[in-house]
Amino acid sequence: MTIIATFLAAHLAAIIPWLIGAGGVLFGVLRHQQAKTATAKAAATVAQAQASVAQGDAAAALAGQQDAANKAAADQQAAAIPDANLDAQLNQLGALRKD
Repeated sequence: MTIIATFLAAHLAAIIPWLIGAGGVLFGVLRHQQAKTATAKAAATVAQAQASVAQGDAAAALAGQQDAANKAAADQQAAAIPDANLDAQLNQLGALRKD
């Protein structure tokens, strides 16, 4: 045991840099793994946000299509009303709004 202690004491200046280097490599490996995990979590969050945006875009497109269909139906109904009846119907609508 004394021989080992003497050897370590004599070569301490050569051993410490190797230990520090090994510690640095181990630290680097662990930090790299943490960075990979954080990147994967961020990518999952981005994918989830993109899916949510795509779902919102699809809902907005569907609402736009429904809006266009409603406008076309309203335009057809408005075109079918004779001009003579238009004032009477506008007055009826005005009366409904006041209630």
